Amino acid sequence: MPANQSPRTIILADGSRPEMRDAVVRLRPVIERYLPVVSVSLDFGSDLAGIEAELAIVLGGDGSILRAAHQMGFHQMPVLGVNLGG
Repeated sequence: MPANQSPRTIILADGSRPEMRDAVVRLRPVIERYLPVVSVSLDFGSDLAGIEAELAIVLGGDGSILRAAHQMGFHQMPVLGVNLGG
């Protein structure tokens, strides 16, 4: 990625929680003002290996960040956690 280009971003959240789905809908346009969002994953089980991203934004709490790290497997990327947990 060139130094003057924003990192391609994936948003991860627990879609089984309605408040997290609402947060993604509310925050995605704000994030997209600054970063290109290439994907959104609302379950922590989908394979992220084929997604070309340099940054993961995780909405939720500590558990969501840990599940996102597990979901990324061997394709780890930097994580920006947005604490919306209890």
